[in-house]
Amino acid sequence: MAKGVKKIKKLSNSLEFDHYYNSGDIICINPNQEASFVVGEWFNETTEEERRNINWLWMDHNKIKSFKETRKPAGEPYGLTFPKKLCGNYAYYLETSLSGEHDPRNTGVYVFGKCEKK
Repeated sequence: MAKGVKKIKKLSNSLEFDHYYNSGDIICINPNQEASFVVGEWFNETTEEERRNINWLWMDHNKIKSFKETRKPAGEPYGLTFPKKLCGNYAYYLETSLSGEHDPRNTGVYVFGKCEKK
């Protein structure tokens, strides 16, 4: 039986929607602008007790190395800001977890920063 977060949803803190590009599970963010994410959908078997606190995992694109783990209440948005030096073709993986471990069901999203061309 599946438990946990089924889908992550992005929120926009700005009225300018061109700050984000979303194509399936890939999200592009302009540098030095915060993007907020929340739980978009839960698996049906997840109880209310399990939905209280979740872990946000910031990982490399291969989903092997975890750079940062943050535990927050499930209803609180997770904010992410890309510095200009991390922008480029390399995508990072953002996912949520009840246990703090990577979920092999691929419930997260790939995120990368995109700068304007010189």
